[in-house]
Amino acid sequence: MSSKAWKCYRCNLVFNDESHASLHEDLSRHTVREIEMIRA
Repeated sequence: MSSKAWKCYRCNLVFNDESHASLHEDLSRHTVREIEMIRA
């Protein structure tokens, strides 16, 4: 099973919610990328 997440490689943070990732991007000016989280 996989799900979407967003990661800031500069801060090493992972966000499960797109709105939180967008907020981080706006506040920190860091690029956040969409990734696939794989769960067993």
